[in-house]
Amino acid sequence: ELKNDLAEMKDELSQSQALVEELLLKLNHSKAEAANSITHLAESHNRVTELEASLAKAKEQQSEMEDKDAQLVDTQRQLEQSEADLADAVLKLAESQGHVADLKSDLVTKSEVEQAE
Repeated sequence: ELKNDLAEMKDELSQSQALVEELLLKLNHSKAEAANSITHLAESHNRVTELEASLAKAKEQQSEMEDKDAQLVDTQRQLEQSEADLADAVLKLAESQGHVADLKSDLVTKSEVEQAE
């Protein structure tokens, strides 16, 4: 009977060892999967970091473009003001030329009157 008990215990021990080996295999497989997941997570994190840097650069470029647009609007406004100033100057020049023509006409008339006397 002791031999039977011993044989049963050996059999149970063998089953337990087989179960432990199976569990160790599963544990190693789970470790490998966890390592793969960590690697994938690190790669994803790196990609997110790259995308964040790209987004920051794009925002900076957008800000620069907005600044340039504002400068362009200001330059356009200055150009329009310069055109208005030029138009005023041309109008004043025309008026001045009209006054000069009137003065010449007056001088010619005065000169003719003086010659006639």
